[in-house]
Amino acid sequence: MSTIATTNIKHASSSSNNIVLGSNGSAYMPGHIIQVVQQTTDSTTSTSGTTYVDTGLSQAITPTSSSSKILVTCCVIYGGQDDSYIGFKILRGTTSIGESSEATGDQSNVPFGGSGDRSFMRFMTFPLSYSYLDSPNTTSSTTYKIQFASRWDSNTVYINRPDQTPDYNHVFYTTSTLTLMEVAA
Repeated sequence: MSTIATTNIKHASSSSNNIVLGSNGSAYMPGHIIQVVQQTTDSTTSTSGTTYVDTGLSQAITPTSSSSKILVTCCVIYGGQDDSYIGFKILRGTTSIGESSEATGDQSNVPFGGSGDRSFMRFMTFPLSYSYLDSPNTTSSTTYKIQFASRWDSNTVYINRPDQTPDYNHVFYTTSTLTLMEVAA
């Protein structure tokens, strides 16, 4: 068997290296996933305040390169009391990321949120999925977390509240997830 020893591979028409080989044999190719970490929670959490509180979803990742991107994806299962509106924030450390900038007056800038009316919110839960490609520009351990708040008349909102049909004979327990993927850039 033959062995080819090299540190870089590039296409003849490319101005930069397309594949870089590390001294440990790892391959660095822009756009590929370098690592994936995930945190889940099935604990029920609630709040009736407009101050953002933790959902229980928090995960650290240590990028291998300062040019790497972090793809943050989450699926949060929420419910509420009567007419409820729920807002979510994604934090990198203490910095909120992915927020809109369009809110005025009593409106709120959030990355994502949900709502429901009286006929559904008392019994059902709803999944909300969201993704955001972040550029942390670091090789230090970086923690991402999801927070939530009630956005209407201080009605209680929940994460992972058991989903109950009106006859209460069928109860579904849920799990929310936060996944971080380092993407080579």
